[in-house]
Amino acid sequence: MELKHKGNLLELVFGEDTVTYHGRSWPSGAIAGMVMNITDEALTEMDPLCDRFAQLDIMLRTYSADKAALQSARNAAHTLIPLIAKWEPFTYLSESTYIDCIDPIFSLDAYKKIKAYYSALTDGKMNEENKKKYDPTIGLVLLTPALAYFSKGVRTLKDHIGPFADRLAEDDRPRSREDYLAMFRTVFSENPTLGDGSDSWMAATNTTVQYAAMLSHETGKLELARHMHFTGFSGMFRADFFEGLNSGHAPRRCDTCGRWFLTTNARHTRYCSGICPDDPKGLTCRAIGNRKGREFREKALDHPLNEIYRRCVNTIDQQIHRGKLDKELGCLMKKTAKDKLERAICEPAYAQKAYENEMNIDFLREEANRRR
Repeated sequence: MELKHKGNLLELVFGEDTVTYHGRSWPSGAIAGMVMNITDEALTEMDPLCDRFAQLDIMLRTYSADKAALQSARNAAHTLIPLIAKWEPFTYLSESTYIDCIDPIFSLDAYKKIKAYYSALTDGKMNEENKKKYDPTIGLVLLTPALAYFSKGVRTLKDHIGPFADRLAEDDRPRSREDYLAMFRTVFSENPTLGDGSDSWMAATNTTVQYAAMLSHETGKLELARHMHFTGFSGMFRADFFEGLNSGHAPRRCDTCGRWFLTTNARHTRYCSGICPDDPKGLTCRAIGNRKGREFREKALDHPLNEIYRRCVNTIDQQIHRGKLDKELGCLMKKTAKDKLERAICEPAYAQKAYENEMNIDFLREEANRRR
């Protein structure tokens, strides 16, 4: 049995704008988006299983575990790991080689070596030979707290990061790195201190970082990668979300299925590319969204709000013709105006209050410049 690649559930490797987890790479921020798709029903099913590991974790810290506690955790692991493996990015947990490690890890033999393992670690004697010797014990020490607080870590992400991610998408805010960080600055303190209750410090003091020069998966060029090791899932998920923001990536909910997906540029993408779970024809959410868009545009032609839109577009065209407006910027302004028309038809409150004020040249020019 070798846990070298299987035991650490709490390690991420960040490149320039990517994150790697158990050998697979995504744009940074993708892992947080995937995890937020784990349903509340699934977490409720996991809770009692995670509680068994929480009890064992306390016993391990006080060296008071017994055969019954280890057996209970062993049985829970055989149920919990397949439940977690149903969700990305944890699908690798379904590998039989990982499942086969459960019994040796949650055993009396592994538990009895904990003191010797910590002693070897403290004395700097943890070489490759000793690492193999203590392999099941290392698994016990790493997996127990990781599984104990898995459902709690997911809930922390959904409860604290989910609403913030929703704010990034509301009112069609510009989706650029600068705009994300400006919003971040209004929510999280610029000068946080430990213990001040700031959300940005919920994961404080539980991360170690190692640096290594590695070849980029995308470009093949060397980049400085950050190997981040966490003591809990909450910190791991949050780090991926914030690293994603810093790269201009952010999750948003699909307008069709409600699932989270990652956006990596400033386009106002509204639909994920996955199969819509409720569509009898098995269409993707993007295809359904495009179909609705065509139907919507046909209905919009005769809508009274369209007159405001037409006047605005005519003014833009005139300024382009007279050389007072750059053609590329003018086209982006017209696209912005069309988005506002479609929103106004769907949202009566917006149509009554902000729509007409926003459909003027100066406002559209400013917003279009932000979208560039």
